[in-house]
Amino acid sequence: CSFRIEGQGTFHGADTTNPVVGQKNRFETMAEIRLETVVPLHRLPDVTSALLNAHPYDEPAFDIYPLTSAPAAHLGQGRVGRFRKPIRLGDLASRLAKTVGAAAPALVGKSQAIVRRGFVCVGSAGALPFETSAGPCGSGDVVITGELRHHDALQYERCGCSVIILGHSTSERPALKPLSLLLRKKLPGTNIRVSRKDRDPIRGIQ
Repeated sequence: CSFRIEGQGTFHGADTTNPVVGQKNRFETMAEIRLETVVPLHRLPDVTSALLNAHPYDEPAFDIYPLTSAPAAHLGQGRVGRFRKPIRLGDLASRLAKTVGAAAPALVGKSQAIVRRGFVCVGSAGALPFETSAGPCGSGDVVITGELRHHDALQYERCGCSVIILGHSTSERPALKPLSLLLRKKLPGTNIRVSRKDRDPIRGIQ
């Protein structure tokens, strides 16, 4: 399965080149075809090697870019909302850590900073821009998540946004009970149980 586009290629060979068409040290124009096709990721090394071996040009041009599924317009990766009252970052972090049982919560930002809006992204918050219908996060905002990469934390810090990091599985665990209730409703007669052995493998230093 492929797609082809006809066009004009141009090149200017130097003394060290050995052009298949045209001459050295002269600007050349050649009718060419751009070929596009989909390649499995694990076969890329084989495909590029075959291309270089088969193509007559000294330096055949090729692009490789990843394809992802189109996102569903009605779905997101979290929630965003304003707090009823502005709250200190440290106080909010303490309340959240106690509620979810976080063993080693961490912060990006100053604990005395005042936050007014929260972005909830359990598991792992991705890199900026943190895109939502409410706009990007910034000063006065806090991202509540489970874990965060170092450079993403620096980027949040640069834009003035605070982050509360509760632990990956710890941040997801509060959803287990409501999810089990939903599954029981959707799948009547199915035995749905929340594991009692589930625990965060990462512990704080005692």
